[in-house]
Amino acid sequence: MTTEFQSRLAGRGDGAASSDATPEIDGLRRELDALRNGAIDRWLTMALEEGRQVRDFESSLSWRVTRPLRLAGVVTRSVRAVGFASTVRLAISRLRSRG
Repeated sequence: MTTEFQSRLAGRGDGAASSDATPEIDGLRRELDALRNGAIDRWLTMALEEGRQVRDFESSLSWRVTRPLRLAGVVTRSVRAVGFASTVRLAISRLRSRG
């Protein structure tokens, strides 16, 4: 069973109701599009800002100085998880893939 609203949306309602509803529906669609676009714009702005902040701290002196310490932590966790031999094989394959 089709509701009156569905009929109006499909343009199958009576002439007066359909013609009255069309501008309203168009307006609501434009409003919905504007809301969606605004949300997407805000999300993109935040994502770009986050990327800039990450690049800023990754290029900082403290981040570059502590890189060996972070790498040692990764290696230690890998040795505990998969063993020394597997960790060495993984490290060698990654170094070879870098060229």
